[in-house]
Amino acid sequence: MFKLPPQMTVLGQDLWYETLKSVLAPMVKNRLQTTIEGLENIPESGPALLVPNHRTMIDPFILSAELPRRVHWVVAAFMSRLPITREMVRSTGNIVLPVSQGGRSRELMRKAKRLLLRGRLVGVFPEGIDNFVNGSAPGTISPFHSSFARLLMQMRIPDLPVIPIAITGEEEQVLLRIPGAVLRQLDPGNHCWDSREVLGVVYRQAHIAIGRPLVFDNFYDLPPEREEEAVKRIIQVVRDEIVALARADIPPPSKRPMDRSAITGPIFDDSDY
Repeated sequence: MFKLPPQMTVLGQDLWYETLKSVLAPMVKNRLQTTIEGLENIPESGPALLVPNHRTMIDPFILSAELPRRVHWVVAAFMSRLPITREMVRSTGNIVLPVSQGGRSRELMRKAKRLLLRGRLVGVFPEGIDNFVNGSAPGTISPFHSSFARLLMQMRIPDLPVIPIAITGEEEQVLLRIPGAVLRQLDPGNHCWDSREVLGVVYRQAHIAIGRPLVFDNFYDLPPEREEEAVKRIIQVVRDEIVALARADIPPPSKRPMDRSAITGPIFDDSDY
């Protein structure tokens, strides 16, 4: 079986990412009809945190095929253990999140901050794998986990753009059903796999809507006793943007003004909760 070296340089990871993209992107586009709006909201250079909704396991491949810059995705541990995706995940500089092990927040923060300070794009799916495990209805946007918001509050990188992305799929099909017992072997201790099976859903068509950047600098200086509320507010603002993008009738880019300005979620008061 083909295996890459256990340690790859950043340049090697970049080259391997571009190589895989040149091979996989045409395959994805041939099998899936994709439209995309708002590419002007992805900065041409510098760091940004991408926050898309997550319906299927192929979402990172769809986005990587369409986005002009490379993205370091935060992926669940089991993806780094599946034979099909193991080498791909490891060799392209993604951040593997060991859900069933201790220290996951520290590891996520350390790696993500290093990449962002180097001007990279980092992508986090705040729904995690909930839609795969719960078998949610098409079009569902599940409640968000707090990892990306806590990441922002811990890193406190000034003027860091947070970019909401909505993936709206049509003609969903269940491509495969993975028994929970199999995933428990790959990722022991993760209670997500207590369900009988995990659904591998694919789209026939997908629309990607990329929203305007959000910045949350005004939350960074809150006193410690208000940080938990800040996390909730960040989640609410970003999720509301994604829900709006998923349902919005966005005009074509040629008719949409190029607005690169960032918007900031308003500071909340105690009446918000």
